[in-house]
Amino acid sequence: MLAALGTIMVGCALAMSGCAKPRVSEPPAFVRQPNLNLAAQSQLFEEARDHVKGGRPHAAIRLLNNLVQRHPHSPLLPDMRYLLGRAYEQTGNVVAAEESYRALIKDTRTDDPKNRRLLTLARRRLAALAPELERAGPRIFNGLFIAVEDIPAAAQRGTWLAALRQSGITDLVLEIGTPTGHEGASRSESLPSGEVAPTDPPPAGVYFRTSWAPVVEDLFEQIIPAARERGIGVYGAVSLRRMSWLEPEGGWHDARYDPGTGQLEPSQALDLFHPGFQQYLGDLMIDLVDSGVEGIVFRGDAPLGPRDGFSAFAVREFEHAFGIRLDPVALIEDQHAGSTAVAERAHPPEFW
Repeated sequence: MLAALGTIMVGCALAMSGCAKPRVSEPPAFVRQPNLNLAAQSQLFEEARDHVKGGRPHAAIRLLNNLVQRHPHSPLLPDMRYLLGRAYEQTGNVVAAEESYRALIKDTRTDDPKNRRLLTLARRRLAALAPELERAGPRIFNGLFIAVEDIPAAAQRGTWLAALRQSGITDLVLEIGTPTGHEGASRSESLPSGEVAPTDPPPAGVYFRTSWAPVVEDLFEQIIPAARERGIGVYGAVSLRRMSWLEPEGGWHDARYDPGTGQLEPSQALDLFHPGFQQYLGDLMIDLVDSGVEGIVFRGDAPLGPRDGFSAFAVREFEHAFGIRLDPVALIEDQHAGSTAVAERAHPPEFW
């Protein structure tokens, strides 16, 4: 179940301040596509209507979902949503049809006679679908986490998705990018002298269109429309403290106490208190939402240990919140020195 994977956030609104970006591998050039004008929207809408009339609902669903996502303020939006509901009905996906009709009813103004007619038609369709919806019962989310390497080739995906839906899967959860360890650097440095390095690991990056990270492959754009046609939602899973494409030299990583040196050293984890990283994270999540995902699953990272989480920004936030001066190195050393030293330094227990 999705609940076991983390909290699903349908939207992402992060209030953050700006800072320079860290170094990442050079992302490919990306120019966001401009919105289509009304004439182009109308032409695509008519094409979708022809698909519905011709018994090709899946083609209509692809077109209409793209139009609805890219043009949420279009004057044609009520027509798009009504036709989308009809297309879903043709596929037998009454739950998706209901969602489209209810979105139309919720968001459509009633001061336009044409809109009032669409609202009437949508309510009639909901009444007609009521028996089927009652038999279907409340929607049960049955999520499946899929590793990127387990996704079949494009030619087999339609059959694969249909089989998943038939087995009761309602939602897929995909990692938004490569896991830690896929930094793409050569591994020859760690090999004994004279040995040849094996093939380099895959380059680090993400699987959706963005200008904020290297794009390994725009897998989300390929999967989401095909999954949605079959009544399957797609969620993006992200680990906020582990992003393999961000280089430590960028200065956004956390700090931890190293008992070997007795000093604070850079950590493997990213610093969630760093305002620059917060701004970057907000920009990256906006592009992820624009990919068409149903929501975002924030994965539960491994908890920090008692020697972690001592970045300058985290310490500053602690001091501001509690009004307590904190020396991380002295704090850790006091914990290992025994009760006498702790009493002498009188570090408060609030940190722990």
